Amino acid sequence: MSDVEHQFGSGHAHSVRERVLEARRHGRRVRSFGSALFFAAGAILAFGVLATALATLAIPTPELGDMDVEDGRVVMGAPKLEGRNSSDQPYRIEAESALQSPDDLNRLELRGITGELPLGSDSRVAFNSDAGFYDAENQFLDFLSPLDLETSAGDTALVQDGRIDLLAGSFVSDKPVRLKTETTTLTADSVRIDSRSRTILFKGSVRMQLVPDDVRPQANASETPPSKETANE
Repeated sequence: MSDVEHQFGSGHAHSVRERVLEARRHGRRVRSFGSALFFAAGAILAFGVLATALATLAIPTPELGDMDVEDGRVVMGAPKLEGRNSSDQPYRIEAESALQSPDDLNRLELRGITGELPLGSDSRVAFNSDAGFYDAENQFLDFLSPLDLETSAGDTALVQDGRIDLLAGSFVSDKPVRLKTETTTLTADSVRIDSRSRTILFKGSVRMQLVPDDVRPQANASETPPSKETANE
């Protein structure tokens, strides 16, 4: 938090009015960041809620396209789930392939997971992860590779790996996590998200950096018209 303290710690050189204005701007950024955290959390958990349907579609049936055998496991090509939620918003979840062992029909390995889900009334989130396991018996979805999420507003979340517990409505990762919006970046060593209590707990080296309004990149701000001398060269 040293960057934030440095940024807002020089108020002694300002007037009382300027201090108040700075405090108000800081408060707005914190509230905005809190909304962004739940925005990203909702994206992660929304993906988990639909994982059950994805696993159901991935059961070996002729409608799933090409199938093969790899190391004694059935390989299903390009399982896909598309539809609309209760609010009539479209969603899509797919994988490059899915593998299932005849000895453990409750466990499904997914490769090349991608998709796009509605997030609220007018936003969407796209996600991708190289590999994961779905445990139908225990209702777990484990990500074995980084999970990338990006909202239609440009907010991003990166989790190195983690587990979604569908029954508990939670997401837990003991690996580094990074959330980034236009105004804020947060990193931590681990994270736990509970959708039922609407809580997010970051642990470890938690760092938050706020970007002041006056240093944010502005559209075309870096573009300066060439001088006459330059134009004539």
